[in-house]
Amino acid sequence: MRKLTIALLLAGAALVAPLTCVTLSAARAVVPWAVPWSQRDLDCSGSITIAEWYSAGLDYGLRPALDGPAGCSEVFSLKDGLPVAVWCAASPSCRPAPAPGALRSAGQQSSPR
Repeated sequence: MRKLTIALLLAGAALVAPLTCVTLSAARAVVPWAVPWSQRDLDCSGSITIAEWYSAGLDYGLRPALDGPAGCSEVFSLKDGLPVAVWCAASPSCRPAPAPGALRSAGQQSSPR
């Protein structure tokens, strides 16, 4: 009887632990502390998919834009710090962030040999 009780407790813990992790991550995605719900359109398509909404709540943050007009903010990846989208009060309100190498290559000019 004692072995059965221990086995049931271990099985219950094995089932409850992942469920708890999923529930806590879902709760974190729902709370708009990092990226407000209105700015979770990561590809600036005009509509927010469930995947964008959930991902923006977990994997992205919001900070003042490093490049661009004052008052703009950018959604950035918490993993590597790269910007994904830039949100401004002026039109267009949302635009995809430039690719990391695009800014460097745009400033370089090819020199004739």
